[in-house]
Amino acid sequence: MIKGCYTDLLELSIPYASEIIFMNLPIENCIENAKNRPWEAHKYSSKAAQDENLPMLIDWISQYSNREDTFSLGTHKNLFAQFSAKKILITNNQT
Repeated sequence: MIKGCYTDLLELSIPYASEIIFMNLPIENCIENAKNRPWEAHKYSSKAAQDENLPMLIDWISQYSNREDTFSLGTHKNLFAQFSAKKILITNNQT
């Protein structure tokens, strides 16, 4: 399993993949998920340090549909569309 938003890196694994899952959530859900994420101790020295980065992360998430980089909606949609094996599209937070 590979989790990530780097389309250029995901493309390297596509020849070996039998299934892909595209979590294409509404931007509002992504922002809410970012606000509610647990402390990532492997990245930040404290939850407070992580939360200091939250405004930048929210701004970055907000630009998802408009960016044209390897992290963009456009590149993710293209990768998903071109994949010919089993694929799943998730468009909401599931419990």
